[in-house]
Amino acid sequence: MNQILSRFITFVSSIFQILFGQIRYNPPTWLTKLVTIIQNSFLGKAFQKIQNFKKDQPQIYRRRSRIVFAGFISVVLLSILTKVYLDSRPIPDYVTISTSAPSPTDPETKKPQSLWVSFSKSVARSEQLNQVLTSGLKMKPELAGTWIWVTDKSLKFTPDLSKADWAVGQDY
Repeated sequence: MNQILSRFITFVSSIFQILFGQIRYNPPTWLTKLVTIIQNSFLGKAFQKIQNFKKDQPQIYRRRSRIVFAGFISVVLLSILTKVYLDSRPIPDYVTISTSAPSPTDPETKKPQSLWVSFSKSVARSEQLNQVLTSGLKMKPELAGTWIWVTDKSLKFTPDLSKADWAVGQDY
């Protein structure tokens, strides 16, 4: 097999030489110095040990090379599969909430100020609009009143003044 490959390379190089002539390459000085530095470094010495091991024990070298190659291919395939899996997952749809703090009830009008909760996206079903909510919401500390969906993005809480009013300085 090596002999066939050697003859093929010789044939191709002779055709190349007939077509283009002789081509010679002289590397620049900095490149030869860089190669020398790398050969004398830790990396070059480690590479030389690998080359010696390859010559001394070719069967073990081939087996280890196959194991390393299989491990590399496994890591690449696992990375691709992980990316495909993560790309197939649904993207979460986040909703932001903002509130406006109500002012204390005006003693003259005796009309309580409402707490408004606004959502960045539609969160209420159309059949819930302008309906009093009786479950699903809690306020701490508890305050008697009514929750009503004004729009699909706006929820209003109005306290019941006969039971309690907004406590000044209280966080709800």
